[in-house]
Amino acid sequence: MTVGNRYFNVNIEVILLASIALFLFYVCGRYIVSGIEYTDVATEETYRKAFRLIVIRTMGFVVIFLSLYIIFMNGLTSLTEGIELLVLLISVSLVWFLSSYISLKRSYKKNKELL
Repeated sequence: MTVGNRYFNVNIEVILLASIALFLFYVCGRYIVSGIEYTDVATEETYRKAFRLIVIRTMGFVVIFLSLYIIFMNGLTSLTEGIELLVLLISVSLVWFLSSYISLKRSYKKNKELL
């Protein structure tokens, strides 16, 4: 915070938020890359089942989020709102899918080495 206040004209709330975000990204990144999430994936068959489950969960999230958004926000009021919602859903689901896939792949490799 001292460096941020001294050399840059940044608000204290922004510096605190950035430090929390950096910590969370570090912890999540280490968890994903460590390969400890999928302990039971050691064969090709369990890998394929886990991959299918990741795809189904991601698609389920998109369908449920879109349904709840339309229900509680009384539909889409404009084309730009629909495009913004679509971009949000695609980006969040892509990040979720990639983080789960990377974790699955690392866990599969690590568990395969242990056998």
